[in-house]
Amino acid sequence: MLPFWIITTIRSLWMDDLMIPVLNPSGVQEILDYGIYGIELSRISGCWIGIKCVHDNVSSAATVDLNEDRVSLIDIEKNLKDYFGISKVIWLKHGTDEGTDGHIDNVACFTEPGVVSAMVCSDKNDSYYEILNENLETLKTSTDSRGNRLKIIEIEMSYQRLVPGSDEPCSYINYYIANNGIIMPIYNDLKADEAAVNQIKSAFPNRKVVCIDGHDIHLGGGNVHCITQQQPKGHVWEK
Repeated sequence: MLPFWIITTIRSLWMDDLMIPVLNPSGVQEILDYGIYGIELSRISGCWIGIKCVHDNVSSAATVDLNEDRVSLIDIEKNLKDYFGISKVIWLKHGTDEGTDGHIDNVACFTEPGVVSAMVCSDKNDSYYEILNENLETLKTSTDSRGNRLKIIEIEMSYQRLVPGSDEPCSYINYYIANNGIIMPIYNDLKADEAAVNQIKSAFPNRKVVCIDGHDIHLGGGNVHCITQQQPKGHVWEK
């Protein structure tokens, strides 16, 4: 059995290699604060987040401030810029997926620099019409890091409601971009499925589009992109 410190080091290096941000709280208050950071970073970026806690901190007691406003959007934006090396963050106000608390990858995804695919609703009587159109207006009035207006690919949502007791719609935006392909969910909603697949094929002409039944993943929260994690190309080390 390897010593615990070696195991935790390997885990940290493994997460770094997968480009998973790892937060290292130094006390009970920071465990709570970093938990909020982690949730928000994951919600906003769609990335997995790791939190590495020292046993003594987890087992200790402390008086803490439970005010969630301790962590601001400014703090989160700074962390995103520092970690990913980016210069601009576009904030969308609304998510649609209750299972993930509104992950961004369910409503918008860059297909290439300056081009965003966005979940839209054209039925003015639908409960999600207002919030999705507010997101759309935000994107239409936003610019990329070079100051150029974004090009928006509007992909109509599926109007099927699959989650019992919920009005949550099904999204085609929650797809995974692989090196030579796209993996996207469909919902046995023939007209909407076909329209979305054709738009994704047009957006990624050099990639093979593979469709999978998105029902079960949707019931658990999110969809294809939410349950995947990029695997960077590995290195071969000579002995």
